[in-house]
This record gives sequence, structure tokens and C-alpha cells, in this order.
Amino acid sequence: MSLPGYASWLVFVNLAMPRGAGEDGDARIRAPGAGAARSRLRPPKPGGRRSNGRTLLLLLFALALGACASVRPETQQDPLEPLNRAVFGFNRVVDGVLVRPAGELYGLLPSRLRAGVGNVLDNLREPVVFVNELLQGQRERAGIAFARFFVNTTLGIGGLFDVASSLGLERREEDFGQTLAVWGVPEGPYLVLPLIGPSSPRDLAGSLVDSLLFDPFNHLAPRPWRLGRSLLAGLAESRRLRPLLEELERGSLDFYAAVRSSYRQRRARMIRDGRPLFMPELYEIYETPEEEPRSAP
Repeated sequence: MSLPGYASWLVFVNLAMPRGAGEDGDARIRAPGAGAARSRLRPPKPGGRRSNGRTLLLLLFALALGACASVRPETQQDPLEPLNRAVFGFNRVVDGVLVRPAGELYGLLPSRLRAGVGNVLDNLREPVVFVNELLQGQRERAGIAFARFFVNTTLGIGGLFDVASSLGLERREEDFGQTLAVWGVPEGPYLVLPLIGPSSPRDLAGSLVDSLLFDPFNHLAPRPWRLGRSLLAGLAESRRLRPLLEELERGSLDFYAAVRSSYRQRRARMIRDGRPLFMPELYEIYETPEEEPRSAP
């Protein structure tokens, strides 16, 4: 595998940063639960039963979290940890010797040029997103992916400009690994691959299918173009996520374990499209405002 493939593993560390975050590494980490600030608990009404039901749901929710934490610890999902740690150390050496210096050189390019390169790379990914949205039964989102590709390829001059986003067509990131998860395929043990980084059997298979079957660029473009695309994608991701990676390392006692946890949480969040993992109906209750009492005529 080529050198820039390693830099792609950095994206798995990013738990909450939107795809369109600062291209120059201006990434911000959202505080957990910040999106639920609008959910407010109202005091129970005298004689009302809905408050008791909510309290019961909260109790069951806490018990479910405790049960899951005791039944499926991280170590049980990483049976190859000694080997994975060795590969992780090798990847860090490659990052320090080759990837980081190459990313710093890439950062010398004008910011507008780097932004245009990122837009082109995102646009080339849209056909893969389109196919996976269809396979997941998301026809409306598949239509958005198709529209984004058409608009940005034509009006955006080959994807150099992201015109679709300005028209309200939001970009999503989908891959065949997520599709397999939607179909019920288990994740498998945690893997650290040389020059790639965090993965799993399901995600590795998904990446191969996306690259070999769903990506038209890999079928139509000459080999030097495909290599150049991989190189630019790796350098762009390396520079964009470098500050976040360094912050994660400074704030963790075990950098390997922190990367492993971040990768799994982000993949789970992508598969659920940002929905809560346990008892989503609990969140719907607090998102739905209660009917205000009407005054007597």
C-alpha cells in the first residue's frame, strides 16, 4: 500500500468534527451532549403519571448502560492487542518520518488551492455515497448525493467549487462498511493495519468493495491519476486532523487505547447517523414539547 494510505487513519480519531471543518486544521471538538441543550425537564404535574414513566425510562436507561459496560469491555473486542500495538508503533514511526513532513509541505500551498483540492476529492467520492445510500434503502439521500455530484461537476467546474452546499444539498459520508452494518454484519475484532491504521474486518471489506466496485474513478482514470488522488487525500486528511490527534495524545494516558475507542465511537455514530445508541424513544420524549394547558374561556 502507498504511503498516503496511512494518513487516512487520522480521520477515525475525529468524533464530532463536521466534514467541512476548517481545512487548515481549524477543527473544534464539540462537548458531548451539546446538541441536546434544548431538551428541558419540566417539573412533574400534580397527579400526573407521565413524570413517573419518564423516571422509569431513565432508570432502565441507566441499568442498560451499566449492563453493556460490564458485559462488553474494550479488551474483549481487541483479542489481537499485542500485534495491533506493534503495528500501531510502526505506523507512528512512518507518520513521524514521512507523513508529517509531507503534510507540512502540502500546507505551504495557498489555502484556496487546498480548499479546491478538498472539494474535488469530496466530489469524486459522491458516486460511492450514492450507491451505498441506495443499498441502505435511503432513496432520498441517494438523490441528494446524485444531485451534489451533478451540480458540483458542472457548475462547480469539476468539483473545484462546492456549489451544491450553497444550494442546501448537504454532504454525507457513507461507505460499504456502514452498509454492511445496516445489513446486520458484525464488526469483528479491532484491527490496526500497516500504513492504514484502525479498522475491522467489516470496514476492511467495505473499503475494498468501495474501491474495486463502486468507485468509477478507479475504473476510468489512469494509474498515475489514481495514485495522485490517494496522495492528495492522505495529505489533506493528515493536515486537517493533525491538531486534533496531538490533543488526543496529550490528554490520554494510553494513546493506543484512546485511538481505538475514538475509532469505534465514530464508526458507531456514523452507522447510526448520529442517533443515540440506547432507547432513542427516550430522547424523543424530551424533544417533544408537552401541550400547554389552555386557559378557560
